[in-house]
Parts: sequence; C-alpha cells; structure tokens
Amino acid sequence: MTITYTSEEGDAAMMNTLDNLPVTKNIAKIMREDGLNEKEVAKRAGYSEQEFKDMLGGNRIITVFDITKLCMALGVCENMLFK
Repeated sequence: MTITYTSEEGDAAMMNTLDNLPVTKNIAKIMREDGLNEKEVAKRAGYSEQEFKDMLGGNRIITVFDITKLCMALGVCENMLFK
C-alpha cells in the first residue's frame, strides 16, 4: 500500500510517498519471533493500541520518528525494519 503525505506534514513532503508494507512486515516478523503482541509494542513505543494498529494496517504514515520509537520498543536497530 502506498500512502501519500498530506499538506499537514509540510508542503515539501506533500509529493513524497511512503510504502509502509516492507516495514510493517518486518515489524510483524520481529513481534512473532519475540512473542510480542500489538498492545505490548504500542505501550512500549508510547502509542495507543489503535494508533499502532493503524500503522500496521497502512492507515497511518510511519515517520522517521515512529521508526526510532518502534525500534526502541522492539529492541532492534533501524536496519532491521528495512531489510
């Protein structure tokens, strides 16, 4: 799923797109391997469970700041989400 940035995120980023799918697949894989559930990862990263579900479902853009928080919550480096 390709998500387009909205004007709320800045005019410079408006035309950029972010494909969440590879990142969300890797997050799900890490969660499975470590026996983590969505509620636990959301809490560790400082999101509501619904915000995290929206990220995984492609209904919320995953930003650079989100990547950092998610990596800390999962105990992995950023490269693990993009491999």
